[in-house]
Amino acid sequence: MYMLLSCELKPKTSNLKPRKGQAMLLAVLAMGGIILGATAIGGFLMIHQIRQTTTAEHSAEAIFAADAGLERGLYQYFKVFGCDSAPTSSICISGSTPLSDSLSNGSSYAGTLTVGNKQILSRGTAVNARRALLLLFGGY
Repeated sequence: MYMLLSCELKPKTSNLKPRKGQAMLLAVLAMGGIILGATAIGGFLMIHQIRQTTTAEHSAEAIFAADAGLERGLYQYFKVFGCDSAPTSSICISGSTPLSDSLSNGSSYAGTLTVGNKQILSRGTAVNARRALLLLFGGY
C-alpha cells in the first residue's frame, strides 16, 4: 500500500523585495566613474606635454637669440673696433659696450662686450624663456 501524493513546489517570493537592475545600475555608474577619471588624467597629461613642447621651442629661440648677441659682440670687437688689426688702440685695451637688439621672431638679446677681459655676455629672451651665454676669448 503505497500512496502517491503529488505536490507542486513553488518558490517563495513573497518575502523578497523587487530589486530589478540595481546591480547593473551600480556597475554602470562605477564604470562611468572609472572612464571619466581616466579621461581627465589623459587630458591633463596631454596638456602638460603640449606645454613642454612650447617651452622647449621658446628655450631654443632664447638660445639662438643669445648666440646672435655673441655674434654681434665678435663683429664689433673685430670689425667695428678693429681690435684684430690694431690691438693696442684705447678701445681694445679697456672698456665695455652694451649689446641689445630685437629679432624678427619676437625674441631679443641684451649683453655686454667687455673688451679688457675679452669676454662677451649675452642673454637671450623669448616669451618666458631666458638663456645666457658667456664667451671668453684670448688675445694673440
